[in-house]
Amino acid sequence: MKPVVLVTRRLPAAVEDRLLRDYRPRLNPDDRLYDSDSLIESAVGADAIVACHTERFTARVIDRLPQSVRILANFSVGFDHVDIDAAKRRGLVVTNTPEDYAFLAWPMTADRFPYCGPLAGIHAALAVISQPAAFVCACDTPLVEPALVRFLCAQLADNEVVLPWLANGPEPLYAVYSRAALPAIEAAL
Repeated sequence: MKPVVLVTRRLPAAVEDRLLRDYRPRLNPDDRLYDSDSLIESAVGADAIVACHTERFTARVIDRLPQSVRILANFSVGFDHVDIDAAKRRGLVVTNTPEDYAFLAWPMTADRFPYCGPLAGIHAALAVISQPAAFVCACDTPLVEPALVRFLCAQLADNEVVLPWLANGPEPLYAVYSRAALPAIEAAL
């Protein structure tokens, strides 16, 4: 079932069309400004909220949001209107518009399986790349060693995944994944 997304303001037609295609959005066709109580009430049963800078997500508002809400996606620049500490305490993921990262020249793609963790991100990446395989690491991995990455890539051959196995187990977020692994990854999701 597609996730329910509360959209707090009127968005460009192309954005709303994509929301209608990929999610079960609760749009705001009148573009009315939500007060805190109506925002919280409208969020009941929602998996995510797409908000603009016009809504204030104070600690009080974040604490009162339904537990079903796991993502606050800002259709704006920055987080000045969100109490980030309160969001962290609650485990609420807060994002802003992908265009803010365009200067990095990195392609971005949405998870086909939202809320399924890193494996869903690996699946999303493998589904869109044109190469036969990709090296994957966590965004906070310190000191990525090019020699180790080259070594892992050289081991791929007919394997679907090559990853280091440390004393405490496998390291799936520092690994090379073949596109051939997509069916197995999808089955695991």
